[in-house]
Amino acid sequence: RQNGIHKRSGQENRGRIAQNRRRIKSGLTFVFWAHLWYSREYHFLVLMAKKKVIIFGAAGFVGANLVRRCLQEGAEVVAVDSLHPLLKSTKENLQAVMDKITFIEGDIRDKKLLQKVVPEAEIIFNCAAQTSHPLSVQDPVFDTEMTCVGQLRLLEAMRDFKSKAVLIYPSSTTV
Repeated sequence: RQNGIHKRSGQENRGRIAQNRRRIKSGLTFVFWAHLWYSREYHFLVLMAKKKVIIFGAAGFVGANLVRRCLQEGAEVVAVDSLHPLLKSTKENLQAVMDKITFIEGDIRDKKLLQKVVPEAEIIFNCAAQTSHPLSVQDPVFDTEMTCVGQLRLLEAMRDFKSKAVLIYPSSTTV
């Protein structure tokens, strides 16, 4: 320790970096986790033990990885996905954890579904989106309904049924 600053050897730093890399890669993709690392959302991931978490779009790539990570953190997970064939989400992405979650096949635009699941949530992740660029050009109305209208309906349901819940909108370059 010199001038109030801890000095570490190169070997010690490499060990800590390797340990952090293993933690980062264990559940979420590196890029997604690195994005969360410095954001407020990371702190919700850390403090999720025994929290009721709902993940919309849970059978997609980001959603399925998020489901696994939330389970690792001790959360009770409700996974919601429409399994729409155009969106390329499948139950196979959740096969390894299906016995540890509650899976609901449903659309984020469905007000009755939102009325049923939102009041139980403490943390809500919205990964539900249409991510195909060619499909967004071919059918912009579907794209807008899935991504924008879905988010708006979720926000309205939270306002009406669970205003204290935390909403996290993880995203990627394709949304």
